[in-house]
Amino acid sequence: MTTTQTLALTIQSALQDGTERLMAVTDTPQLEAQLLLGHVLDQSRTWLLTWADKTLDLDDYEIFSALINRRADGEPLPYILGSWEFFGINFVVSPATLIPRPETELLVEAALEYISQQQRDVAVVDVGTGTGCIGLSIASHAANTRITLVDCSVDALEVAEENARHLNKFVALRQNDLLEGLGQFDLICSNPPYIAPCDMEGLDVADFEPHLALDGGASDGMEVITRLLRQVKTHLNPGGMFLMEFGADQGAAVHTLATETFPAASVEIVSDYAGLDRLLRVCLP
Repeated sequence: MTTTQTLALTIQSALQDGTERLMAVTDTPQLEAQLLLGHVLDQSRTWLLTWADKTLDLDDYEIFSALINRRADGEPLPYILGSWEFFGINFVVSPATLIPRPETELLVEAALEYISQQQRDVAVVDVGTGTGCIGLSIASHAANTRITLVDCSVDALEVAEENARHLNKFVALRQNDLLEGLGQFDLICSNPPYIAPCDMEGLDVADFEPHLALDGGASDGMEVITRLLRQVKTHLNPGGMFLMEFGADQGAAVHTLATETFPAASVEIVSDYAGLDRLLRVCLP
């Protein structure tokens, strides 16, 4: 494309060009092109469609084209945008954190249901917090909580701290290996790493998202889950709840391990909206 042609580009033609270049890497190329151009221009998708015939500045087009190239090379859209929506809240993300995913909202919903039934302040910990999306979503929707965000990664905790600051939420942040050495909690939440090491190779997420937050260890991806369950046993208050996301093929193994660890508790596997095993819910008597 010549400089003259570039100078004559409209928003509509730039979006068409971006959409065509993204067709090979995403099922939603038009949407992603719109989000990327909106990011460059600091405008909404509605504005882009309203002003589709507006001429695009050369500098803006070159920035947009560079972002399209990054996405075409497979880089996740949230990392390019620098933020992603979860539970109706926009969270800062970085390659130091997992990208928040819709299925994890099921955990937040279960947490809020438990908190709504309590007549006291609830001590909550989000283990392996990453962006802080679980703990901070809970804090944003439930006033009677004291939230602790835990991660072994300093870089991830910096992102969580930034999100807490943007949301104006006072939370405690701890660099820690799971729950080791921490106090007691009424509600323990976690989306731990649970992918089996042998399954990491070839996964698109493994090329960009942090292996520390993906690789669950052992041959079945259950090493971190097993350690966490054992620690929960000594850190969860009577009447408390433990909520944990896991892989869709791990439901039976997680249920067996949880019932062995908590023989007197109510143990339930909850399916996500796709009908897949997704969430462990343990309620202590």
